[in-house]
Amino acid sequence: MKVFAKLTLFIALPVVMSGCGRKGTLIYPDMLVPEAPNALEARQSGASVRLEFALPEKNRAGGVMPHISGIKISRRVIDAHEEVCRSCTTGYQLLRRLYVDSLPPYVQHRGSRLVLIDEDVKSGFSYSYNLVPFMADGVEGAVAEIKNVVVEPPLAGPTVAVESTPTDIRVRITATESPAWQLVGYNIYRITAEQAQRSFLPVNREPLSGGEYQDALVERDITYRYQVRMVMRGRDGHLVETLPSSEVSGALKEDE
Repeated sequence: MKVFAKLTLFIALPVVMSGCGRKGTLIYPDMLVPEAPNALEARQSGASVRLEFALPEKNRAGGVMPHISGIKISRRVIDAHEEVCRSCTTGYQLLRRLYVDSLPPYVQHRGSRLVLIDEDVKSGFSYSYNLVPFMADGVEGAVAEIKNVVVEPPLAGPTVAVESTPTDIRVRITATESPAWQLVGYNIYRITAEQAQRSFLPVNREPLSGGEYQDALVERDITYRYQVRMVMRGRDGHLVETLPSSEVSGALKEDE
């Protein structure tokens, strides 16, 4: 009887399996949550830390993700000179809870990229950040990490002057010497005279070389305000932005 039972099971198993049909790849529930924010950048900017990242558009399995509700940002602060575990994941405290559909004034965006400034930082300390997307039902996605942004005494900004022509506004830049730092280029920040909030997003995508910026993407009868920050490279290769230059203003001249 035992032999017969084993034979029956052996014969029946392929029948059950063949009745299942072909199925797709099994996707576990934890793969259906949002992927981590991507294209992360964090660096010192003047006396603050500037965070920039792109919102996730897919889930962890690579599928299209429904509209996420927001991003939770946590921060860990340690003395830059202490011997501590810099790769550990403990010691983080909630810094910001951002809702995508109602971003506060201190957060600016360019498409799906968000930029915010952490002004509550001190020289001599290291700052690490965890970014976690979440859905309307509270389900959280994958974690993105930015580790060990060391804040140093801020570097002085450049000297700038402005010249207006009938076709463009020209911002002339004179760099400030900073020992132990190499000049990489300049970031140009522009707002209109009516805007009260300063811009966190430079008009240039990459640091500009050369001592003059010609801004032709301007409209007549509008006054534009400019500030310039130098992008500097330290001896260990990390990048920082200097303090901003003094603000200068310009508007297109009338044709002569």
